[in-house]
Amino acid sequence: EGEVLQSKVVEELLHQVSSLCACPVELTTKSKLRGGLEWVMATLSTFTAAAQNGEYDIARPARKPAPYEIRSVVVKNEYSDAGGLGFKLEEKITEIVELRKVI
Repeated sequence: EGEVLQSKVVEELLHQVSSLCACPVELTTKSKLRGGLEWVMATLSTFTAAAQNGEYDIARPARKPAPYEIRSVVVKNEYSDAGGLGFKLEEKITEIVELRKVI
């Protein structure tokens, strides 16, 4: 009984809304609704196909990095530079030891 009441209310609302729609040919409420939903489905289908083909891929503008991100990059670079300097220092020490042996 509740479902019947609901469907009657929905039909009445659809009829009121369909009377506001401008149609060149007088159509039934159900056919107007079906036509509207078919148009929505076709539009969504077109949009989905375009999105799958990559037509809606956008390049987002680069955001300004936060101060902690900038600092972390600087610290990482300094750390890697320090590691490289340590390796160079070891090489120089071995060269000095070898030159002392030669002298």
